[in-house]
Amino acid sequence: MQRAVKFAGPDGLIEGHAIPFGGPFGGKDLDGEYFSPATDLCLDWFPAERPLLYQHGLDGGVGLSVVGRVKMDTFRTDDDGGWVQAQLDQQHAYFSRIKRLVEQGKLYFSSGAMARLIGVLCVR
Repeated sequence: MQRAVKFAGPDGLIEGHAIPFGGPFGGKDLDGEYFSPATDLCLDWFPAERPLLYQHGLDGGVGLSVVGRVKMDTFRTDDDGGWVQAQLDQQHAYFSRIKRLVEQGKLYFSSGAMARLIGVLCVR
């Protein structure tokens, strides 16, 4: 499965797997957690869209700044996990940097499974 976020059009629309099922370490991720088709993803909490944050809002330079919106009407699951599209805010101060990371294949969605956050982007 290709995990890096990719552009779905010229207008800042990105797509990719936000919630992979299983994980690379015995079926789990680095924190020993995993998602499966039976996981309650609480999709009804934000039925239209979710805020898209950069680095879980923990990057000191960017801070807790919404860089786009996850379009929940595009959410679907397949054998690999939950796939979604998000619209980046092209007017955001960090758009050009985020665009470069997407083009380089270095930007990934995160489930935002941290207790206090929802959908986010992560650089790897």
